[in-house]
Amino acid sequence: VRPQAGMFIMMDVSRVCNDGAVFASGLLAEQKVSVIPGAGFGEIAAPYVRLSLTHTLDVLDKAMNRIEAYV
Repeated sequence: VRPQAGMFIMMDVSRVCNDGAVFASGLLAEQKVSVIPGAGFGEIAAPYVRLSLTHTLDVLDKAMNRIEAYV
C-alpha cells in the first residue's frame, strides 16, 4: 500500500526572511538543522521551508528548539 500523504509541514518564514533558501542555508550554518527550501515546490512556496516529521520526538524537539533559537 502506497501512502497518500507525506509526513512533513511547510513552515512560512516570511516574517524572518522572504527567501526560504536563504533561511534554510542560515539555519543549517548556524544551528545545524536541515530543511528544504520551499521554492522547489513552486514560486508561491518560496517564502516557506519544508520540515520532515519522520524523526523521533526527541530529535524533532531538539530541531524545533534550534529553529526557535535561530529566529
